[in-house]
Amino acid sequence: MVRKNFNPVFGTTVHYENPNGSFADIYLYRLDTGAKAVSPAEFEQNYQETHKRILNMKNDLEGDLDVSVQEIPENIYPGAVSNDSSAVHAVSFQIKIEEEEVLSHLIMFEKNGTIVKIRMTDPLPLSETAILDNQIFLADLLKQINPEDSVQRTDKKS
Repeated sequence: MVRKNFNPVFGTTVHYENPNGSFADIYLYRLDTGAKAVSPAEFEQNYQETHKRILNMKNDLEGDLDVSVQEIPENIYPGAVSNDSSAVHAVSFQIKIEEEEVLSHLIMFEKNGTIVKIRMTDPLPLSETAILDNQIFLADLLKQINPEDSVQRTDKKS
């Protein structure tokens, strides 16, 4: 499903689901209605706010739900994203709401003045198939976002 909003603050959202219960949401957005390019400092602040909102998810949910969020120190997709133009943040969270437990991955970076935020979520226990499906999905998505990075580069200095 694709939802394009003409207000650049809301941007475009792309939602993917697969039959095993995993899903991914990709958000492409700017930080003001004038569609001004996002600076590195603004990107970093937006990432920090997003990270904090996930950790404080219980405060945003209505009702008396049993919610726990734990950041996982090791991301299961290390090095999955390369982007020369800005910092890339990739972090995973284990989230439990009542009896449902999921693993949620947040990947954020800036591309051409636009924030790219990827949230991939998998039900737990996580299967090897889900991990492989996510790696393929992420690699294919990043080839579309960064086609220049999908070919072997010979111009980089070691």
